Amino acid sequence: MSFRKVQVLSLYKKLLKQSELLTPLSKRENIINEIKTTFRKNKEETDVEQIKKYIKQAEDKYGYLCMITPKRKHAVNTDNKGVTKLIKVGDEWMDQNEVNAIITKQDKATWKNWGMGNVDPDQLKRHEYLLKRQYFQEGPMRGYKPLWEQ
Repeated sequence: MSFRKVQVLSLYKKLLKQSELLTPLSKRENIINEIKTTFRKNKEETDVEQIKKYIKQAEDKYGYLCMITPKRKHAVNTDNKGVTKLIKVGDEWMDQNEVNAIITKQDKATWKNWGMGNVDPDQLKRHEYLLKRQYFQEGPMRGYKPLWEQ
């Protein structure tokens, strides 16, 4: 098999695979039929310049198909990122996915002591620091009282 024939066949396969990803079924079928008929019609071409022209047209068509097809969702499991998270439950280490299936929603709920008028001292300290940094307690705003406090 010559190099040119291999190139044309691989381009044909790439075009068909890319056109399979198109979402509207009617558009997909029309483009696949167009690709097949064009390649079959020009199958017997022997002129090298004409073949190069057809290859260039097919590559342009492939670029266009790549632009209009939606991005692929990979068939592989996207939850697996190469990391296994283990959680110690009692004396036993378990996979996080198994633990999530076992633990109820109530067990997962977080409990805070701060809120409803009971202010977290760390948050209050940070708030005061940010007020000072932005010159609300010192500098040009010193002594300012809101209207409701006057």
